[in-house]
Amino acid sequence: MNNLVNWFTKKTIVIFSFSFTVIFSILYFINGFSSCRHDKYCSNLTELGVIYLLPFVSVFILSLVTFKAKEPTFKHWINFSVWTIPTILIIITLFPTRTHGMDFLPITKGIVSVFLVALYSIVSLFLIISKSLKKE
Repeated sequence: MNNLVNWFTKKTIVIFSFSFTVIFSILYFINGFSSCRHDKYCSNLTELGVIYLLPFVSVFILSLVTFKAKEPTFKHWINFSVWTIPTILIIITLFPTRTHGMDFLPITKGIVSVFLVALYSIVSLFLIISKSLKKE
């Protein structure tokens, strides 16, 4: 796992997450503003793409925050992210896409994705700020 963490440099993270952010933006546009919305198969694929790529938008923003940070701060954040992002994707997979009539408890992939990405972003910002302020 240490080799995987070493592969992620500041530059590769920015490029990697930017690419997924562009794909996310395209799928979000296709899902919301085109005739694809009326095609059930296409709509399901674009919706799932948006849900699963949302964490990478957060990674892109946070990678820009850590780009000018010191190397220990970046390494600390990337160690956290290498474990957290796959865990978020696995947890999202466990939830249904639709409520199927259970509107009293509307916990779906989309809601879980937004919640976990917000939680990841808050914890990441806390880690980045606390590591940046710590004197070495």
